[in-house]
Amino acid sequence: MAERTIRRLVGLLLKNGLISEVEYDDFVYVLLGDVESLIVITSILLIGIIIGQVVPTAAFLICFFSLRKRTGGYHLDSYLKCYIGTLCLYVMITVIAYTALECTEILLCFALIAMVVVMWFGSINHPAMNMETDEVQESKTMSRIVVSMEISVILFLKWLGNAEMIVAYLSLAIVLCAILLVLAKLTGQEVKV
Repeated sequence: MAERTIRRLVGLLLKNGLISEVEYDDFVYVLLGDVESLIVITSILLIGIIIGQVVPTAAFLICFFSLRKRTGGYHLDSYLKCYIGTLCLYVMITVIAYTALECTEILLCFALIAMVVVMWFGSINHPAMNMETDEVQESKTMSRIVVSMEISVILFLKWLGNAEMIVAYLSLAIVLCAILLVLAKLTGQEVKV
């Protein structure tokens, strides 16, 4: 449904001469990705509001999507599967965060291991992205910088104390990115350049 609506909207842009036929598919792709991302983020924020964890949820989203954008990782073959899978993973993250609240040191250890995984692999060149060699290298560099910054924030919050839930959510965001990165490698979702 979203794709049909976006195609109509972009068709109007084309019809009114605001874009060329060559740009049509690019506009549809970008707008569809943005709308789908907005739906996922809004849904996750609503879950965060319902469970009373707005700040940890927002922190998770910022941490996860900042890193995921650079590392790539496992992708499902349809938006609906991705949407349902993402929501299920997020609910699982909330359960783990609550369960592990008394021992965030263990989550921090997992996050440090996940950081090593991200540092090792950097990022994955998914077939849908089909990046050039220099883009892959830049993505790997940026993913390493981002994960280092995120771990630094987690360590700082841990040192400050009184932010255990945020530490748990941030740690799990990094762990999830690393898992999706490894899963993509194991399932062959990578274009070698």
